[in-house]
Amino acid sequence: MSEENIEDNRKLCIEVIEGIEGTINRGAAAAQQELNWGMQKIGKALYDVLPGTDLTKIQMVSHADTMGRKISTLVVHAVNLARNTLILAKTAYGDRVQPKQIDRVPLCLACADMGNYSEGLFSEISESASNLRDLKDLASTKSSTTTEMIDICCKLVQRAHDLEKNVVTENKWEGDENIPLGHLRGIVGYTYDILRTIDRKIGTTFQEQLEKYLWEANSYLDVAETLLERVNDFPDLPPTEDNARQATTYLGQAIDLLENVSEFMERASDFVGTLP
Repeated sequence: MSEENIEDNRKLCIEVIEGIEGTINRGAAAAQQELNWGMQKIGKALYDVLPGTDLTKIQMVSHADTMGRKISTLVVHAVNLARNTLILAKTAYGDRVQPKQIDRVPLCLACADMGNYSEGLFSEISESASNLRDLKDLASTKSSTTTEMIDICCKLVQRAHDLEKNVVTENKWEGDENIPLGHLRGIVGYTYDILRTIDRKIGTTFQEQLEKYLWEANSYLDVAETLLERVNDFPDLPPTEDNARQATTYLGQAIDLLENVSEFMERASDFVGTLP
């Protein structure tokens, strides 16, 4: 490959990564807009249920409102991590690369994998927004002890589980360096893939520095899986006051999970943003 072709390839790869970044930003903005609509509905539902005496229903609606806000914050940190990772990838085609170095590792492909995967995350956010709107509609006519209200709370818990896996990793990190690219999935998993590809390209050790976050991520996956197992049992249980309160408790635990994951993603994003 001639020096001119290498330079053209370098510029093209940077352009491709910038295109991926733009696509992620637009997808996130659209998902946030839909989520905001769902949250606006829930906010109005709070006005409707507060004069009532069904305290569990009030808590269900209030938890749903809180969950929407936690999801919104989580999206911001997830997109920031993706953006910082892609910015770092662009530097691998910049001054740190010798002019005649051939791009033997498909870094652009690793970035494209992250961009493609993020579409699933944005779909999950849309599902969450839909569930919030459904809860608002149900809360206007149903009591907390109805099957419909209990079921929608369980669906929101399931959304928290799915978001955790989409944002962080779908599979546990076991420290095996020989596993195929993309094995972890999730935004953090694809961040790992990109950092590993950068390391192979320019001789850095970013991958090793990220591994402490991967070990930590296992604990969030454990919590998400446990919550999913618990709410999956609810369709077979009678719609009683105790079960309504229990579903509300699980919704509160899902909020805690999202808050912890959001804080984790903020730290991971800051870490990648400080890499040289």
